[in-house]
Amino acid sequence: MENAYFQGPREFAKRGIKSEREIRRDIAAGKVPGFYAGNRFVIDSEAYIARIKAECLRNAEKGSL
Repeated sequence: MENAYFQGPREFAKRGIKSEREIRRDIAAGKVPGFYAGNRFVIDSEAYIARIKAECLRNAEKGSL
């Protein structure tokens, strides 16, 4: 049984929130909460979604000024 809270970049991209390329770019920039298990990066899905929502809200506030 897979854990829905921790996913690889490809599994997270299947949610349709961000593309796999954008997710991997964020991982390289250090913006994605998670950890390496061997050579595989595992994303903390709930924390990453919360970070994406916060980023969207900040961008919406900037646009309304």
